[in-house]
Amino acid sequence: MKYAFTFITLSLLLTACGRRDLKLSHQIAGVWQDGPARMAFNSDGSFSTRIPHDRSTNDYAGTWQIRDGFLTMVLTNISGPKPDGRVGDTVRLKIVYADTHHISYVAGAKTRAYLINRACNFCG
Repeated sequence: MKYAFTFITLSLLLTACGRRDLKLSHQIAGVWQDGPARMAFNSDGSFSTRIPHDRSTNDYAGTWQIRDGFLTMVLTNISGPKPDGRVGDTVRLKIVYADTHHISYVAGAKTRAYLINRACNFCG
């Protein structure tokens, strides 16, 4: 009985974290644009990224998931003349804010938040 309050509090906290992660996953699924780079986060947990570089393009693919407010991506395929990274590399980003139009995140130990926008297929 003396641990009941602690157990209930911990259970509620874990449930809230799980709901937040699920909400973030739904918000992040889709196609995003960061300058000339396009990123597609598929609802099945796969992603693909196309990054133009000089006169060529680098393509990346892998898996993604949200856990404890972090977006974790694992590279499973890389192609292009100047790829940045290797198969098996993991990228972990702290999601600061996400909605249906924007994602703000912190990369690594940097305190600057980056913002990417949902790609618009119908924009002129």
